[in-house]
Amino acid sequence: MCQQNVKKGAVPRIPLEKVQLVDVPFKRVAIDIEGPVNPSCEAGRRFILTLVDYAIRYAETVPIRKIDAETVAMALMDIYSRWVFQRR
Repeated sequence: MCQQNVKKGAVPRIPLEKVQLVDVPFKRVAIDIEGPVNPSCEAGRRFILTLVDYAIRYAETVPIRKIDAETVAMALMDIYSRWVFQRR
């Protein structure tokens, strides 16, 4: 919708920059939260936390009930405890 209504050339382009390659798993990750998902599951989880590793392209999703620091931290600790801490 925005692309159809903005005049061509009105938005300045940002030059591309070189991105450093990541060669160590879980050194750099992308995290996103999606939701609320309707209907929620029987356990009441309405949001989906997604983590993607840049090095190995590993992706994992975790359903969570709410978006607060404690809930997100526990979900991330669950992922990291299974993948990062076991590899060291």
